[in-house]
Amino acid sequence: MIKKRLRFALVLFATLAVIASCGKRKKSTTFEFPQKTTEELVDRLDQLSTLEWDFLSAKTQVKVSGSQVNESFKASIRMKKDSAVLINITKLGVPAMQVLVSNDSLKLVNRIAKCYIKEDRAALPEMIDFPVEYAHLQDLLIGKPLIFNREFEHIQIQEKNAYVIKTRRKRSGATSAGSDSLDVIISYYLDPINLELFKVILESPEDKAKIEITYTGKHEKIEGLMLPLQVDIVITTPSDVVRVEIVYNRPDVAHEKKLNLNVPENYEKCSK
Repeated sequence: MIKKRLRFALVLFATLAVIASCGKRKKSTTFEFPQKTTEELVDRLDQLSTLEWDFLSAKTQVKVSGSQVNESFKASIRMKKDSAVLINITKLGVPAMQVLVSNDSLKLVNRIAKCYIKEDRAALPEMIDFPVEYAHLQDLLIGKPLIFNREFEHIQIQEKNAYVIKTRRKRSGATSAGSDSLDVIISYYLDPINLELFKVILESPEDKAKIEITYTGKHEKIEGLMLPLQVDIVITTPSDVVRVEIVYNRPDVAHEKKLNLNVPENYEKCSK
């Protein structure tokens, strides 16, 4: 059951990961583009991080592959800003799983096994084997710069086909001052033509883990919010490499819907 829970958690993190749709990003070619100062690029990241939204819903097609999982399924997402994310997963048209992540808890209902899991939200980093906090997952969903804080120290890295800004932040709970191994290293990649965010890489040296999030294809303007149309995620840990492709359609930010997850009385706790 532990392997199943890990798989569910990987699926959860992957599904909490973005607004997407059709089209692959074309292979980039080397070209010259105007130089920008680090301050200018940090200002752009700050602008992207402060985009306003309140509610998001969308249909998705998800593919997940790794040593322990190779699956395709449909999932719908409903998300209320700073409140909760509800994911409904179906397989072959049959409801298979529901996941609700809120400010204080993580709940999962397995409709096939007829069981449920309830965890404190602090369990999420352990379940996905990476020090990511729930508060940042909503940013990933709408393509905002993950874990961005303009007060951090930022440096610009020279790349031929992108503007790249790199920073560090202490992982939650770290107590050893000055130890780089306790940092999470974040790299933001901006398109040199339209300055849209097209990639974020999170690295945790202590865990020897990395998450690479690539926003594939163009961005779509919906109710004033620019949403990436597809996301590819690669989660690398010492035990596995999990690849996720999320294709979204019919994203909606104008009509708020309920975020309910009910556990039937005859369901038992999923065995560990």
